[in-house]
Amino acid sequence: MPFNIGLMTMTMRRRQRRAFALTMLFIIFSLFFANLRAYGGEGGKIDLYTNKVPFDGRGINQRSDAFQPQELVVLYARVTYNDAPIINWFVAFQILNPLNKTVAICANSTDEDGIATFSFRVPWPSEGVEHEVFGDWMVVATTSIADKVFMDTLTFRVGWIIQVINIETLNVQLTPQIGFLRDETVVLNLTIRNIALTNKFAAIVVDVFDIAKYLIIHEIYENKLVAFQPGDTAIQIISKIPESATIGNATIIATAYTDLPERGGVTYSPPCLSYFTVLTRKQYYLAVKTDPPGIVSIPGEGWYDEGTAVSLTAPDIVMVSTGVRYKFSHWDVDGISWTGNPINVVMNKNHTATAHYILQYYLSVRTSPTGIAVIPGEGWYDAGVNVSLSAPPVRGYDFDYWDVDGVSKPAGVYRIVVYMDGPHTATAHYRVREAEWLYLVLLAILILLIILLCVLAYRRIKRRRRAGEEAFYRGWTAWYYYGYNLREKGRKF
Repeated sequence: MPFNIGLMTMTMRRRQRRAFALTMLFIIFSLFFANLRAYGGEGGKIDLYTNKVPFDGRGINQRSDAFQPQELVVLYARVTYNDAPIINWFVAFQILNPLNKTVAICANSTDEDGIATFSFRVPWPSEGVEHEVFGDWMVVATTSIADKVFMDTLTFRVGWIIQVINIETLNVQLTPQIGFLRDETVVLNLTIRNIALTNKFAAIVVDVFDIAKYLIIHEIYENKLVAFQPGDTAIQIISKIPESATIGNATIIATAYTDLPERGGVTYSPPCLSYFTVLTRKQYYLAVKTDPPGIVSIPGEGWYDEGTAVSLTAPDIVMVSTGVRYKFSHWDVDGISWTGNPINVVMNKNHTATAHYILQYYLSVRTSPTGIAVIPGEGWYDAGVNVSLSAPPVRGYDFDYWDVDGVSKPAGVYRIVVYMDGPHTATAHYRVREAEWLYLVLLAILILLIILLCVLAYRRIKRRRRAGEEAFYRGWTAWYYYGYNLREKGRKF
């Protein structure tokens, strides 16, 4: 008999395990293949929420308050039918990280209140996988009642609940400053971020170490644990640089605690770091900028002793590309325009010097055919300027049309206006007058005829001259011989 009872007990346990496994498989597969809908009102219902009271996410598809790394997340899924709890009923939980990647699937049965639970601890955001931890998580709870699938979703944010996200150093006038003398007052302007949906109490501890790693400032922003509202809050901590501070860069470390460490408080988040410079004597900072920003680097920015005259020279021309440049216009110091370039800035306080430039484009003016005329207007112009161009008359040519960057203008329009919104090339097109060819041909023929007539006249004159000379020589020879013969006969002359 005891053997039979033991056998029956083992059989029942096997059946329970099999039923549990089948139910869990059914629910898990339902997550992926079933027509998931959240049913309300009469019939079945599932409500998923967390341990974050009061914003625990109760209700259909609600949002829970935020969690931080390594915090325990307890999930509750209450299953009811006609508002009555269902006991020993299986619920499947699916957890998805900010990358929508499933990190856990589990099924648990409901207790006497119809609540199934599942808990897990938020992973630590190790290096390289922060994006898998920080962000919005989603949990899906699913169950099957009367051959229908019921589902509820819940979202919550994971991040550092309270964190110092920015530190800025200010002077007593509350303007930004990054260099301070010994015994000078420094105002630490901190931005505190609360990602929770409720106010959170925190103590902010600020430590400043000089370049020699000695603690020179230790301040606590506590006020009986300040309650920070959701979102970003700015606080200011006023302190003074001690005379013992070592000259050089100082490091600010600001950390948010749940309570002061001496009272057992732990950090909310990693510390926030910032830096400033401890100065030996009174110095002021000269910031050098350009307008538009960043078009050229102008030497001269930095710290200077009080009374130093700093010379600043802005390049007259800054080339950008072919046909595009910036031309220097003027300086301004602390918003007041100055004349001249270079300028001398006397460091009697912190100054900001800005070199203003004007954007210019190049306009090329050509003729076609090339070089038949010189048309005024080519050169550099400020952006947005309208340039008027006129095509002059050219002897032997008739004006045809203008084109700008290859785009033709109406034929016969001598004057055009070019809007300088970039580098442009304007070309005046001419054509040779057809009648001029005839005149040129006739002129050439006339010239040839004149040359020919001159040649003929010259040759005639030359022939006549030659004929006269020949007649002279013949006459003179005859006379000579005649006279010689007479002389031979004794003629006397």
